[in-house]
Amino acid sequence: EAVEKGELGPEALATARRALEDLEYCENLARGSPTGQVLYAFLAERTGYLTQLAREVSFRSQRALENIARFFEEVVRRFEEIARYDRVPWFVRYVEELRELGWNPMVGEAEPGLDAVQVMTFHQAKGREFEAVFLTGLVEDFFPGRLQRAAFPLPRELIPEDLPPDVAHLEEQRRLFYVGMTRAKRHLFLLSADDYRLPGEEPRKRPAKISRFVVEALGEENLSARAPETPPLFRIARAAQTPEPVPPGKLEATLQLSFRQVDDWLTCPLKYKYIHVLRVPIRLHPVVILGNAVHQAIQAYHLARKQGRSLPLEELLSVFHRAWRSEGFLSAAHEEELRRHGEEALRCFFEHEEREGVRPTFVEQYFAFEEEGIKVVGYWDRVDRRREGAVIIDYKTSEAKVESADRRAQESLQLGIYALAYERAFGERPKALELRFLTPEVVVGRAEPTDRMLKKAWEAVREAAEGIRREDFRPKPSFAACAPCAYRTICPAALPL
Repeated sequence: EAVEKGELGPEALATARRALEDLEYCENLARGSPTGQVLYAFLAERTGYLTQLAREVSFRSQRALENIARFFEEVVRRFEEIARYDRVPWFVRYVEELRELGWNPMVGEAEPGLDAVQVMTFHQAKGREFEAVFLTGLVEDFFPGRLQRAAFPLPRELIPEDLPPDVAHLEEQRRLFYVGMTRAKRHLFLLSADDYRLPGEEPRKRPAKISRFVVEALGEENLSARAPETPPLFRIARAAQTPEPVPPGKLEATLQLSFRQVDDWLTCPLKYKYIHVLRVPIRLHPVVILGNAVHQAIQAYHLARKQGRSLPLEELLSVFHRAWRSEGFLSAAHEEELRRHGEEALRCFFEHEEREGVRPTFVEQYFAFEEEGIKVVGYWDRVDRRREGAVIIDYKTSEAKVESADRRAQESLQLGIYALAYERAFGERPKALELRFLTPEVVVGRAEPTDRMLKKAWEAVREAAEGIRREDFRPKPSFAACAPCAYRTICPAALPL
């Protein structure tokens, strides 16, 4: 309305028009796209907010990125998994229902174990303990709160006690209060306020009464005197302050790394920071979608073989189709082209495996070993423990030529780390390492793990660990690193393509 009436200055008018254009674009996008795509388009492509946060070097911007990442990981992705209709209106309703249930996904939370103030509900605190606990809002009509009419009546057999509704409600609130009190290891603070009220409520005409639960727990005679009212000028000055958050101190602990983390840091430390520290959300690349769907189908096939069962080709392709995600493609024709490539690759894989007839020993087997304060973790795609020795096999959907496949296997940092993990786990070195490229024809690259290969792998792990502990995230721009990087649009050091 202000735009139409011309009530804004030139700069404000331009900003308002951009905002309206962004909202209109996202509104049109939301009619046929999943929630995650709409949110990402708004935050990254239309407003550039993610770029702004990624380029701003401050603890506040870093925490903002981490909270956005957690929102995508814990709320958006979960909604994608359970929603029948993954569209924005249903997502908004989902978030509102989460908030009504006592969990506010809009508020960032500290990582478990982090030395920080953690805000949570009584229900979220169950089973956890803290050095100091603050229970706030302990006033009558709030805690215990008034009995509200249930959205639907519970069956009588689900009500544990034959109590009047108001009494049952009060007892449940009392149990929650006990849960809150018993979360404290050393210090417990029970807090109330004379003018405690929810946002939007009118100021109280009379001071609020302290919760009866506090009186029951401490006794009337042990309640502390009411604090004097804070002067108005002090409250105004305090509200105007914007304290800078203090970053948590570094924790001297074992550093856990996977091959992917090591490789990301060696490729470009800033890329590592974007992915593993800030966890900046990105649109899934079509190649990643293809690789994930193929990988899930291969895993299902090998699990069946390991259990002595056969998995028909039709069922193998069915797993592939169920794992497929229709997002991030340039066009419907582009998606169909990659889907057909994946299907053909799996047909070639099926023929190769059926012809070979080997039963795997391990499939998607987790491994971990620790040395020099570094814990290396990961999963072997497949391990065959044969009479002559073990063979570690990893599958790739990338292109490879027959003449270069062996060299790529010999130079593979991933296979070197996997061989190192096998040696630490079983006390013997694997006989061979294989990369099987689905191009779509199966191209096998084979290497023998040597002392030099394993030494080089551990030196790479150590180098990455030292850099990460130093928080050395300076970029290493190069065409090879920047061209495929999903973060090149927000990276200040990215080379032009």
